[in-house]
Amino acid sequence: ALPELAVGLGWWAADEALRDSNWKAITWELHTIDGQQVDLNAFGTADIDLPMTGLPGHDPNEEVIVKGRGWDVVLENPTPGLHTMHIVYHLNQQISDGFAVYEAGTYELVVNFTVTEE
Repeated sequence: ALPELAVGLGWWAADEALRDSNWKAITWELHTIDGQQVDLNAFGTADIDLPMTGLPGHDPNEEVIVKGRGWDVVLENPTPGLHTMHIVYHLNQQISDGFAVYEAGTYELVVNFTVTEE
């Protein structure tokens, strides 16, 4: 059994200042799980330090700590079976996370995942 599964999307950047300015330039429009609307503001956000490798401008094996912010959405005791998460967000201007540049526009992410019984 899986007691909890984090499903909140977020953003990461090279440092806190970039993360904060990028976050202000993003409008989160839609977040559903299995067709049910998720009120992201009701869950709030969490800031994390995230170790990553393979980042542009760094040795492929170099571990770099990036600054992340994500919606603190966690499923408790998810039911076995296929689930779908759908997220739409807007970059209101061109932004850089310190590693890559992202064009202004609407972005859509659909994630299908399966929870199995043990």
